Amino acid sequence: MSDPARRLERVVCVVSLCLLAATAALGQSANKSQVAKDSKEDIKQAQQLADRGDKAFAAGKMNEALAEYEQAVQHAPGDAEIVRRAAAVRAEVVQKLVDQAETDALDGFV
Repeated sequence: MSDPARRLERVVCVVSLCLLAATAALGQSANKSQVAKDSKEDIKQAQQLADRGDKAFAAGKMNEALAEYEQAVQHAPGDAEIVRRAAAVRAEVVQKLVDQAETDALDGFV
């Protein structure tokens, strides 16, 4: 893949992640009424997904970890710990993309 294509891919990723974060934040506000409705099965499924996210995170697979956490939040939007973990991984993924974009900009690639 050429350098311009890689830069474009990074920019698209950063924008997508920012939109995903904003959408998730809005969704969490809307889901506050759902807190009392989370079933035990949903919470169990959410915990399994979050555990898989933990393993992916430990292996350095940030995008995979983020996907697992996002699914976990869908199952248990009222679980503050799962929501916190998802937000932490999302922040780390975004920070890595921003750092790379800054490096590219300083190197004159943007």
